[in-house]
Amino acid sequence: MTPSPPFMLADGAVGRLLQNRIGPKKMPVEALNLSRPEAVKQAHLDYLAAGCTLHRTNTLCANRPSLAPYFLEDRTEAMNTSAVALIHQAAGPEATVMASIGQITPPGGAVPLAELEKGYSEQMIYLSDAMADFFLFTHFTLLSEALLALRLAKSASDAPVLAQMTFDAQGFTADGVGCREAAVQLAGEGADGLGISCRPGGKNLMPILDQLSAPGLPLGVMLSGEGLTPDAFADLVTPLAGRVAILGGCCGATPDHLARVAQKERHQPA
Repeated sequence: MTPSPPFMLADGAVGRLLQNRIGPKKMPVEALNLSRPEAVKQAHLDYLAAGCTLHRTNTLCANRPSLAPYFLEDRTEAMNTSAVALIHQAAGPEATVMASIGQITPPGGAVPLAELEKGYSEQMIYLSDAMADFFLFTHFTLLSEALLALRLAKSASDAPVLAQMTFDAQGFTADGVGCREAAVQLAGEGADGLGISCRPGGKNLMPILDQLSAPGLPLGVMLSGEGLTPDAFADLVTPLAGRVAILGGCCGATPDHLARVAQKERHQPA
C-alpha cells in the first residue's frame, strides 16, 4: 500500500486555469459559475483526478465592489453559492471546500472602507451559508486589508480562516510589514492557519516560512506554477512536506503540476 502524504493536497488557482482554457473574456472569470458551469466543474474534476483533496471555489473576486464595474453586483450571491455547489457536483457531498476570498483593493488603488466591509461581509455570509468548510485568503498583499477581512470573517461566520499572504522576495507585505510581524498580527486577530499565497518561492521560501511559524499555527502554502514544468514545481514544493498542513498551487499550477506533486510524494512513477 502506498503511504499517504504528510499533508493535505490543495488544488491550483481555478480562475487562472479557466482563463487559460477559455481565453480572455469581457466578463470576470467568476461569472463562468453561472454562464459556463460545466467548464468550472471540469476544472474541479481535473484537480480531483490529480489527487487534490482540498478544492477552492471560483470566487476570488466574486464580491460586490469587484463585480460592480461589469454591472454584475446583483449576481454576487448566485456566483458564490453556485461555486460551492459546483465543487460538490464534481467531488461529491463530502468534498472539502475552501472558500476563496481575494483582496478587493487593487494594486495602487483605493476602495472606501464601507465598500470593503460590505463586500467582504456579504461574500463571506454567502459562502458560509453555502456550507464552505473554511475561508482561504489568497493574493492578499496588504496586511491591513487582510486584518480587516479576518475580523469580518470572524463576525460573519464560525468557519475557520487560513490567512495566506503574498510577500515580496524579502518577506514584506505591500504595506511594509515583515512576515513575522504579519503572522503575529493575523494570529492575534484569530486566524486559524497562516501561509503563503503565490510567492515568493525559491531560496526565500524557507526563511519566510520559518518566520510564519512563530505563532505556532498550522501552515498552508500554495505557490505559483508560472513558468515551471510539473517536475520543477514538484521539486519546489515537496521539500515542504512535513512542515506544512496544506500544500498546493496558485497561479499557473495546473492539474498536471499537482498530479506530479502527488506522484513524487507517494514515490509513484510519472
